[in-house]
Amino acid sequence: MMSPMKKFLLFFCFFYFIFNIEGNGKELKLNCYFDTQREIGKFEFKERKFWQKKESIGYTFNLENNKLTEVRYGKDITRNSYLPDFKISIDPTEKDYIARKIRGTFSFIPNNNSKIKFSMIHTYEVWIGNDNEIFNSAGFLTDIKSLIHTTSQYRLSANEVMEWLKYSPSQSYSDFEKWKKDKRFVLNNGVIIGSCETIN
Repeated sequence: MMSPMKKFLLFFCFFYFIFNIEGNGKELKLNCYFDTQREIGKFEFKERKFWQKKESIGYTFNLENNKLTEVRYGKDITRNSYLPDFKISIDPTEKDYIARKIRGTFSFIPNNNSKIKFSMIHTYEVWIGNDNEIFNSAGFLTDIKSLIHTTSQYRLSANEVMEWLKYSPSQSYSDFEKWKKDKRFVLNNGVIIGSCETIN
């Protein structure tokens, strides 16, 4: 017969497991590849044909709070409260499945110890297509039929990035679209387009 202590530990482990799934169920981790890229200062797009050698950028989204919590690029990881919120919209013209678009921006001003020497503003759009909610009631991912991204990088001076942050402290995507109209970003803008995959 099971002792009261063993019963308590068994129930504790069961409920911890259930609530841990629920707690992490709204966290969407993606690895997004550079299938097609136009580098900063270039005009033509180039395709990357060998998927196993592709570069990638990783995003972690908290879908419950609409918060970008982590960005991964190679060995560099940005993980702090400075990363801004994002917006989710649904494309009403898509009839085959629910087409969601995650849109947002984040900025980077290097410090003296950083390997990256340029100040940047990044904008991203991630398209997710599936039949229902992204996560089911148990916190598990549902079947995703479409998962692609477009990420743009704007190389600017630290002063220009600070000007942007003063213009829009929330760093909203729509604010950036308005702000950049008066700027000349043609040669300072690089674009990445590609597929994404979910990671555990």
